[in-house]
Amino acid sequence: MDKKTRVLSAVQGLPTDRPVYSFWHHFDLGLTHRQAVDAHVRLYRESGADFIKMMCDGYQFMPLGVDIRTPADWAHIRIPKMSDPFVREQVARIQGVRDAIGDEAPVYYNVFTPFSNVRFTVGDDLLMAHIRADRPAVLTALRICGEFGAQLAEVFLREAGVTGCFLPVQGSEATRFTVEEYRQWIMPSDRMAIAAANALSDTNIVHLCGWYGQPNQLEAWRDYPAGVIHWDVHTDALPLAQGQAFFTHKRATMGGFQNKAGSVLYDGDKAAITAATLDIVAQAGRTGHIVGADCSLLPHVSYERLRWVGEALESLR
Repeated sequence: MDKKTRVLSAVQGLPTDRPVYSFWHHFDLGLTHRQAVDAHVRLYRESGADFIKMMCDGYQFMPLGVDIRTPADWAHIRIPKMSDPFVREQVARIQGVRDAIGDEAPVYYNVFTPFSNVRFTVGDDLLMAHIRADRPAVLTALRICGEFGAQLAEVFLREAGVTGCFLPVQGSEATRFTVEEYRQWIMPSDRMAIAAANALSDTNIVHLCGWYGQPNQLEAWRDYPAGVIHWDVHTDALPLAQGQAFFTHKRATMGGFQNKAGSVLYDGDKAAITAATLDIVAQAGRTGHIVGADCSLLPHVSYERLRWVGEALESLR
């Protein structure tokens, strides 16, 4: 199988010649367009990954068009149009990566759901204070941001050349909302971008983010629909085999490696990484699972070590 066929089969839960793998990390926010494209391609080439998962570094802070200070300010947000440089620059970056690798492998691109975008932009403490003070105002703004996310996903899929969207969701920590509150208040805006992406591609990846090592209430996301569900196995203490049964609206799963400092991908020798890779496959099975890490790796990770994962998987052909 070539990489494209292997990945597209894996995300459908179909048999492949060997398990699929991919890893990613954040890049310097100060990179130029050309440098960002080259950095993504270098990671892909040197790690041997089966697909590229592009980062939206520099674009995770959504322009709201107003300085949010009070709950009343949410009524005045102005979301970028699809012709705005905020959108066009991301499209150009995706197209640059696609031009560099052609059609040899799938390309995924980050599309954060509204709660995450807004939290990055205004800050966690202010956002939560405003939700407590004037929830309808904030939820209306999240709906508007959800409409933007849906349009963004469509542009990336129709125009930029991505195979699917990588959709991180955050905010279901037990210290933040109850499951019922999350599903009533946050889930509707989450689902807007997910639904738009799913309408155009059946290969999208929904990532359940173990934000800063804070455990989530996974029940809030249990029925989120996606080609692939990817969760933080270690932070949320849900083993791979159990997660495959727990999530009800997916065809495949992804993950397995710890992404925190000091774990085997950073410090292990080839024998240790090979053993860890084969153990992940033993837990998750050869079909319907993509080998990866809990989340983004640290930028100092050795690409050679990531290639060792691929070599271990090659031994399973």
